[in-house]
Parts: sequence; C-alpha cells; structure tokens
Amino acid sequence: MAATGRGGLTALWTITQSLHQGVLVENEDRRLIIVNQAFCDLFGVGVAPEHLRGADCAAAAEGSATLFADPADFISRIEEVLRDRVLVRGERLVLNDGRIFERDFIPIFERDRYRGHVWIYEDVTVQRRMESAMQDVAAMRGVILNSALDAVITIDSDGRIVEFNPAASEMFGIAATDAEGRDLDDIIIPHRYRMAHKAGMRHYRTTGEGPVLNKRLELSALRADGTEFPVELAIVPVPHHTGTLFTAWLRDISERNKARGLLERQERLAQAVAEAATILLTCEDLDDGVQHVLGNVGHAAGASRVYIFRHHPLEGGLGTISQTMEWCSEGVEPQIDNPDLQNLPWEAGFERWYHELCAGNSISGFVHELPEYEAEFLRAQSIEAIVVVPMFINQEFWGFMGYDDCIGHGWTSTETTSLRTLASNLGVAIQRRRLERALRKSEEQLQQKVDELTRKTRELEVATALIIKQEKMATLGTIAGSVAHEINSPLGAILNSAERLLEQMTLTPDEERNLRLIERAALRSRDVIQRLLTSAGQRGRTDTSSECDLVEAIDDLYELYGRHIMNLGITCERDTPDSIRVRIGSTELGQILTNLLVNARDAAMELPDGAERRITARASADGNDGVFIIENTGPHIPADVLPTIYDAFVSTKETGKGTGLGLWISNTIAQEAGGSLSLENIPGGVRATVRLPRALRGA
Repeated sequence: MAATGRGGLTALWTITQSLHQGVLVENEDRRLIIVNQAFCDLFGVGVAPEHLRGADCAAAAEGSATLFADPADFISRIEEVLRDRVLVRGERLVLNDGRIFERDFIPIFERDRYRGHVWIYEDVTVQRRMESAMQDVAAMRGVILNSALDAVITIDSDGRIVEFNPAASEMFGIAATDAEGRDLDDIIIPHRYRMAHKAGMRHYRTTGEGPVLNKRLELSALRADGTEFPVELAIVPVPHHTGTLFTAWLRDISERNKARGLLERQERLAQAVAEAATILLTCEDLDDGVQHVLGNVGHAAGASRVYIFRHHPLEGGLGTISQTMEWCSEGVEPQIDNPDLQNLPWEAGFERWYHELCAGNSISGFVHELPEYEAEFLRAQSIEAIVVVPMFINQEFWGFMGYDDCIGHGWTSTETTSLRTLASNLGVAIQRRRLERALRKSEEQLQQKVDELTRKTRELEVATALIIKQEKMATLGTIAGSVAHEINSPLGAILNSAERLLEQMTLTPDEERNLRLIERAALRSRDVIQRLLTSAGQRGRTDTSSECDLVEAIDDLYELYGRHIMNLGITCERDTPDSIRVRIGSTELGQILTNLLVNARDAAMELPDGAERRITARASADGNDGVFIIENTGPHIPADVLPTIYDAFVSTKETGKGTGLGLWISNTIAQEAGGSLSLENIPGGVRATVRLPRALRGA
C-alpha cells in the first residue's frame, strides 16, 4: 500500500465514506489504512474513522470476536482467508444479536507483490429473513394448492396453463401433467365462451385492463367428458418476472345452486300458502278463490298439476272419489275431464290411499317407488313424483289435494308440511262458507220475524197512544168541566164588580186603567176556560172570522206580565212596528202569547244566579203572514223531546210545575187559525216562532 499516493488515499477515503457497506482496508502488516463510518456503525465503534488510522486490525479482530455467535470460528476463518489470499464473496456471518452479515475479502497485489486487503461487511439480516420467508411461503403455497378443495389454475399471459392443482384435476377429470402447457380454453371453457376469453386476453395484453379480474363470477365450466356444470370463479393477476400470471380459483356450485333453488322454491311456496289464507277469507266466490290459490301454489311449488278430489262415502264400501278442481302448468295435459277420475272407487287399487288419508297421513314420493298398480296408473298421466295431502272438514274426511310433478324434482318434507297447511286452510274455508250460508239463511228468517214483530209493535204503539190520548182527552174534558164550574162563579163576580165600579164610581186615570186591565184579564180568563172546553171536545172550533192587532196583544201581554218578569231579574226587550192585523180572535192570540211568555220566563229562571236572563219579543210582517218571535236564554229543549213537544201532556218542566198542555193548546189554536207554531234551539237558549195570516184590507 506504500505505493499509493496521498491524493489516491484521499480519493479512496472519500469513496468509502459514501458507501452503505462497512469497508476496512488493511496493509500487509494488518495496520488499518482506511475505515468508513458504516463499518463503525455495524460493529458499534465509538471512535471517528479518521482517528483509527494505523490501528492494529489483528488486535481489533480479537476484541470484536465476541460479537459473533462463534467467536473462535470468526478468528480462525480470518486467519484462513489471510493465509489463502483468495477473493471471497458473500461469506455469511451470524452475530449474537441475531443479525446476519455478509463479508467480502479482496486481496490487493502490486506486480505480484501482496500489498494488503479490503474487508467489506454488509448487514443482510432483513434480506435473508425475507428470502427465508419467501421460501416458507413457496412451500406453504404448494401445500395449500395441493390440499385446497377448490380448483386452482394458473395461466400465463398467452392463456397457457402453468399450474393445475389436484382439486382441478378431480373437478375437470384431467391430470395436471396433461393440462399444464395447454391452452385453458381448450380444456375447461365451453365452446360458446372461448371467443370471448381470447378477446379478453388480447385486450388485457394491449391495455392492461381486465373487467373480469378480482371479481366473483358464476358461469359454466366444461369437464373432460363434455358435461357442463356451474362454477364460482375468481381471477387474480399475479406479477411475475416472466410477465403477468393469472390465477383462477374455481368452486363447483352445483349442489349450492340446487340447495339455493330448493330453498327459494320452499320460500315461494310458504309465501303462496300464507297469501292463500287472505284470498280464501276475502274472495266473494269460493270456487274462484280456490282456483286462484291452486294457480299461485302450483307456480310457487313448481308443480305440473294441482287438483282437489272430493270423497263420496257409500254404505257398505269405502266410497268413491271425483276430481272437482284442477290447475295445470303450461304444456301439461289437463285431467279435469278424464272420465276415469270421476266416481273412481277406492277399491280400484287405492285402498291404501283411503286408509292413509283418513288417518291424516300424506302420500308422497317418486312414482317408481310406489306400489306397481299405483305407479302404473300415475305413469299413464306422465307423473314422475306426487304428494297427496288429506282435507278434513269438521274433523271428517272430505277429500284430498294432490300435486303432480312431471319433471321429477320431487317434494321435501318442508314442502309437504306447507301443502298440508294449505289443505287445512281450504277445509276451514269450505266449512266457513257452509256456516255463512246457514247463518245467512237464519239471519234472513230472523229478519223476517223481526220485521213482522216490528210491524206489530208499531201497530200496538199506535193503538196504545190512541187509547192513552183518548183517555187523556176524556180526563181533560172532565177536568175542564169541573174547572169551568169552579172558576166561572168567582170569575163572574170579579167581572161584575169591575164593570159596576167602572159605571158607578168616579176614578182616577190609573185606577180606571187598572180596572180595565182587571176586566180584560177576567174576560180573557173566561175565554181561556171556553177554549179549554173546546180543546177537550166540549165546544166548537176556533172562530177564524175574527181579527185583532198583534202589536196591541203584545202590549197588553207586557202590561200584564212585564213588571212581574222584570222583578224576577229577567231583562225584557221587544221590537214591534205600529200595527199588524192578523186573522184570529184576541182571546186566542192572547192565550198563545201568554203561554209562550210564561214558558220563556220559566226557562230563563232555570239559569244559575249571576247568569244573563233575557227575553226578547219581536213582531214583523212577512208577506201574507204576521210573525211573532220570542227568544229566551236558558237550557235547550232535549233532542229526543223536540219532535213531540207539541203533544198533549209533554213537558220539559219538573213534575208539578207544568201540565204539558200550554204548547199543545197554543199549537192547536195557531193551526186552526191557518198559521203555525215552531220551536228551535239557538245558541244560549230557545226560539219560538208564531206565524198567523194577516188581515189585509180589501181581502
């Protein structure tokens, strides 16, 4: 190394410091010439590289030997390498802390004279561990592929098979040695998909795009014997130094599809049976509803034919059966008109069916598994599998429902249970319709009796009301006669006394007005008695030739009763024109107005203390009628009483406070005069309206 100049050493020093490998340069005497920082870092040397020049490398090697897993081997190997002075590449060294170094030894000769050597150390721990892991992965991958239940096939970018695991050999019926190196589409891809596969490979090589990659697909695959079967396929691109590889994972889903199809069919059937209950409950015509149900269930269950047979019991035998309803899928020949299925005796080879069905058992299975006679009979109708479930009505055997399968998929116990449920629902529907018809007939008969009883009750009510009214009128006549006899004498004395005082005495205006009021009141009382006798049937009808002034009658009414009513705390209001002449006697008119005013007073007094008590009277001319309206605050007339309020002896007052005759008499008087009386509830009270014919001049 003595021949190396200062400038050369400086350049070499600079180069080694930039390397990530640890570099140590020694002369022939093993004195250190150059060491870089990477070397110091690898061996944990805490001195800067430039301070290590000239150090004894032999002593340093002895001191660092303890860092290695085998210190003695480390030292002996150095001695061996230095003795041989031969280039060494990639020698592996294992350290105590688990690290792995690779070491290169480069001897330096100048004109065949040995000048020294270079040690290069590199930490390859991560790299070696990755390599080991990759080897483990490769080994594990082989184990996985060989033990995988799914077929695993790897092809190159040209579509040639480079890997074909045992599961693929079993699935496709071809050995791996026969498959590897061949084009994939020639082995497992059905003919109709091969052009698309080749086009997809070309597209990927051109664009790097693969629309079917990294997805799960369901399609058909081809076995070596030419049969197709469904598979689930997932293709994953795998980068490789030779180019992109494609690994396909394939799973035979024949059984899964079959199970899925069966589950979907069972779900459809269960749904159809559930919907059948609603159809049978809401249909107007039971036959139409049952036919609808048969179609729904037949479609859902994948049946070729669904039918109902009715059992006809016979004395001395098992009876017969007849087909009553049927649904057939498209392309299946109907049997509803087959004469052999009408009145077919059970004894004609189906005794077993009769006893099984009567016991509540189902009959199901593939036709070839049934007794020969039954199988022959069913094969004549192209039936491959069958299920028959009994129908009971009111716990009695009524018949059965049958489901034919002309394809041969058969029936599961779950489906048979659903069909038994439907048969039970049909039995309930038939029984319900029987009961409905019987109930409807009973209701019609009951309604006829109720109508007859109602008619007779109404006739009895009318007769009873007539008798009661006649009795009341007779009683009223008796009472009226007694009242007239008892009142006429004192009333005559009052009237005579008032007349004598008016004729014989000199009176003040107030005294004369009061006596005139007494006279008019007495005369009115006498006329009321006469009217009462008339209403009781002891006098003639109202004289309609008389007329009077409605406004004067109202004034007299308020003159007689106004002060008394106001003393009770009732506000009295009136609104009248100057004059309205009506065709009715003044006595009759006064009786009507008095009854209405008294009723208004009594109603207002029913309000609690502090409430507004008010009576309002109005008179007006309305065309050919004179109208009197009186309104009062107070309780309403009950709705159930309002239609009969004008009948005799009907009253809303407490017992002992009214006879129930006032409105009856007033209404009678108004009607006899050609007018009317009406009562109605208004907000906060009651309104009474009297309409009487006006006495028009020139009429």
